[in-house]
Amino acid sequence: MANNDAADFDVKIIKWNVVAFWKWIASEEECGICRFEFEACCPDCRLPGESCPMAEGKCHHYFHLHCIQKWIKNVQSKRKCPLCRQDWSYVEDSSEIVL
Repeated sequence: MANNDAADFDVKIIKWNVVAFWKWIASEEECGICRFEFEACCPDCRLPGESCPMAEGKCHHYFHLHCIQKWIKNVQSKRKCPLCRQDWSYVEDSSEIVL
């Protein structure tokens, strides 16, 4: 068979199964508040992913956005990171995100 003969074949795809995997990328594997993995969602959400995003603080600690929002609203937290007790501020201005 010559190499040119390969172009003579017709291929018909009948079924194609696609598999995908996503993962939040952080230095930690779980939320420092609820201790659920970032691939899962916080206790208040039903589905992981974009509806339950991660939030990163300037101290480089990661939490579910909903978890850190609750933490910050708590008067006793004094707006401090739950892990290192530095003043909490977001790396990106996601503090106004309401989901």
